[in-house]
Amino acid sequence: MLFIAESNIFGGTDTFILDFASEFIKNKIEVNILINKSHQGIYSYKRNYINLEFFTIPPLYELSSNFKIFYKLLILILYPFLAIFNVLDVLLKIKKISPDIIIVVNGGFPGGFLTYTSMLSCGFSGVNTIYSIHNYCNYSKKYLLYNLFIETIASLFGNIIFTSVSKDCAKNIKKNAFLKKDIYFVYNGVKDLNQKKDLPDFNYSNDFNIVWAGRIVESKNIDIIISAFKKIKINKFYNNVNLFLYGFIEDKNYYNKIKLIANKEKNIKFILNEKDKNKIYKDKHLVILPSSKFESFGLILIEGMSFGLPVISSNLASLEEVVNINENLSFGFVFDISDINDLIKKIELIIKNKEVYMEFSKNARIAYEKYFTVEKMYLAYLKLIGDLGWKI
Repeated sequence: MLFIAESNIFGGTDTFILDFASEFIKNKIEVNILINKSHQGIYSYKRNYINLEFFTIPPLYELSSNFKIFYKLLILILYPFLAIFNVLDVLLKIKKISPDIIIVVNGGFPGGFLTYTSMLSCGFSGVNTIYSIHNYCNYSKKYLLYNLFIETIASLFGNIIFTSVSKDCAKNIKKNAFLKKDIYFVYNGVKDLNQKKDLPDFNYSNDFNIVWAGRIVESKNIDIIISAFKKIKINKFYNNVNLFLYGFIEDKNYYNKIKLIANKEKNIKFILNEKDKNKIYKDKHLVILPSSKFESFGLILIEGMSFGLPVISSNLASLEEVVNINENLSFGFVFDISDINDLIKKIELIIKNKEVYMEFSKNARIAYEKYFTVEKMYLAYLKLIGDLGWKI
């Protein structure tokens, strides 16, 4: 088994690979991963007994920092040469590893240049390949001709199939990409760190802890959570209500902006670069995800649900898909992203009503076990592989 990925931070792509890989390793299948040398998740991969290979050329965002003002012109001119080099380089690495199946993990589409051009390597290699897309189409206009060429060529190969993490994302890719094949979808799953199935303690005499986690970028709308948090009126119910923001800084300007908004709020805690999911979700009570775009699934929703945390998400179609996956199993709310008062109202509804909270908490854990465990995801991919007539 070979995973191919590219990133500059430790994020959702890494959670997907590590959790997924653990199931293959558990079943005595050797796992390799091809990544860029600057990837922050390298230690985590090594610690999980995954064999590592590295791309020879750096990602384009690293080249941009080296060439600065000449970046756009240089990359446009060099793009086809870099692409050919990467295709050949990855082909050689595939030949060296000799995997039965390749899974390319692309955080967005077209996403990383190295994973994107690796589509061609996988096609030319003749190895059965799953190209897993974790976010919506977001093309740069200057690369459209290259995109059209790469995706058209890749679509000619019968041994590459494309998957996504939600129905809405699959629909978006099918509509907007240049790919000529069907897009399958398999819901994400995460490892169960809450093995005892403990639900959060709800006690008005204790603190109530709200949590958000992820990449710190503007599309995550962390400022909306902070603004809503400053306006909620629940002091008489609890000793303290706290907001924990666990993040990896990707946009320094946005980070400085939200720090300014949160200025002098002692109950808002910023914790950077935390990778331990137990520390993020244990002793918390509510997960909020207010993203406005580029959120095709919302991994922190199901991570929180595994700990029995109710959830509140924005009304992005992909997030609604998760929160409303079963109309008979309520475990949270969806709020109108354009209406901060709607978010405030729904936070207060959960915090002020113990019976509602306890029901949501119990249902969150049930929904996690029913739909979103890593075992469910693994079995869904195995079924897809079997339906295609492939073998591991």
